[in-house]
Amino acid sequence: MSFLYQHGGTLLTSDMSGPAIDSPEGIETIAWNQSWFQEDMVPPSTSIKSTEPIENLFSNGTIAMMLQGDWLMPYLEDNMEADWDVTYMVRDVQMASDMGGNAIGVTKDSQNPELAADFLKFVTSEEQMAQFCIDAQFIPVRKALVQQGLDYTLRPQDMQVFVEQSATVPTEMAKEQTLPEFNKINQVLADELELAFKSGQAPETTAKNIASGINEALG
Repeated sequence: MSFLYQHGGTLLTSDMSGPAIDSPEGIETIAWNQSWFQEDMVPPSTSIKSTEPIENLFSNGTIAMMLQGDWLMPYLEDNMEADWDVTYMVRDVQMASDMGGNAIGVTKDSQNPELAADFLKFVTSEEQMAQFCIDAQFIPVRKALVQQGLDYTLRPQDMQVFVEQSATVPTEMAKEQTLPEFNKINQVLADELELAFKSGQAPETTAKNIASGINEALG
């Protein structure tokens, strides 16, 4: 989805009530991604539903680059002999990055809701989050920590690139991916993009099918 936003498009309308993928920006984004497979720029095994770890293909020299996260840097340090580096995501109209990370929460049936809430406050405090991110090689979600920077021990300059890139997640994308219906929408994306990338389904048809699936998911 980050490519769509980098190209100036959106998946849903601004009020989140319907699809916006069936647009020139959406069709052009699908066509651009599809061209990677049609022009043999990437192996078929890197498609949407592939189960082959892309880091294996990168570390063994099958592919020259990959779009992945900071959590793979320890693996590359241990398994890749060639020199490697990181840089920012590609951009067109604007910068954009995909969402990720983990979430913690308290259920409504918690026996000790106040204690649980205190724990959440502790875990998400600036001091604790900073140490956790440094130890686990993660990106903080607190803007203050992003701005001040963290003292990472593994490839700190590369980690700073990931931290800066994380600040480019579009607000619209965050709203879309946190909708209750997004799991259904995400499945539609996977099914239709797989057809486009591996079976040659036309970008226009792919965009229309995605739009239809979104309307069905949103009810």
